[in-house]
Amino acid sequence: MGFHYGYLKHLHELGCLKNGESRILDIGSQNILDLRVEDVLEFAGWYGRTDLSKEHLTKESERIAYFSVVRPGERTTYLSELLDLTTLFYTSFDVCPALKTEIFDLNVDDLPASYSEYFDVVLNFGTTEHLLNQLHAFRVMHEALKVGGVICHNLPSFGYVNHGYVNYNPLMLRDIAKANSYEIMDFWYCQGSGGPALEPEADLRPPGAPYDKNGFKVSQALAEHIAYYNLNFLARKTTSASFRMSLELRTSHSQVDSGVEEKYKVDLATVRGIDSEARDDASAPQSGKAPISWMGSIPFIRRFYK
Repeated sequence: MGFHYGYLKHLHELGCLKNGESRILDIGSQNILDLRVEDVLEFAGWYGRTDLSKEHLTKESERIAYFSVVRPGERTTYLSELLDLTTLFYTSFDVCPALKTEIFDLNVDDLPASYSEYFDVVLNFGTTEHLLNQLHAFRVMHEALKVGGVICHNLPSFGYVNHGYVNYNPLMLRDIAKANSYEIMDFWYCQGSGGPALEPEADLRPPGAPYDKNGFKVSQALAEHIAYYNLNFLARKTTSASFRMSLELRTSHSQVDSGVEEKYKVDLATVRGIDSEARDDASAPQSGKAPISWMGSIPFIRRFYK
């Protein structure tokens, strides 16, 4: 996903960036799209370097704005090129070489000690959906972020058939925020570009009869398009505690095993208070037992996931 100037402006208005101080980590080197010259000059006016001449700034603003429009056969402007005009520190982690990019595999690589709680802003704009190891990636982002720093997610939520491995929902990000005492600063959806709802040759069968292969193929009209939406989530890190991961059982109809409960060190009284807002009576099991209302969290333990 490309990065739009409006996100930088939003971070500016929220006070998340400081001239000469802020350090930005980009999870996946992003292009910045559809800039206007006046956008570049505005941002440079807020955070610009004093060593740049007016002539150089004008020339660079025109170049950066021109190449921010996607054109076949031309390289699109990187976010780092805009930030090069400022006093803000920027680096990105990616498996693909790019400007201001450190080769880093978010599936397996551990954060260097020199980057522990180093960054004021972590940007995750459509990168982690391409990873299988979600737990490791979210742990790396948490460890990289300073106390008081802000993480900014812009992720595929629904639609995006066959784009990456994962679509995200608010429940996941809110539970991560609760488990790690993040302060949720903003949360919204924005519409994506759209795409096919299903593959034209999709095999549809009755839900109760997977053995029945006499289903129907999807019509072109059905397969053509659905709305695609991205989930945007901004949260501030408030403590230096190790990363903690939640276990989602609020939509389950079973009681958690006592051994698992102990492993996750659940404060059920507290958690039930949190989760009661997210459930209704219709989710209670038919057995008559009260529905479990539970959000366990545990520090990331390497031996479980190697």
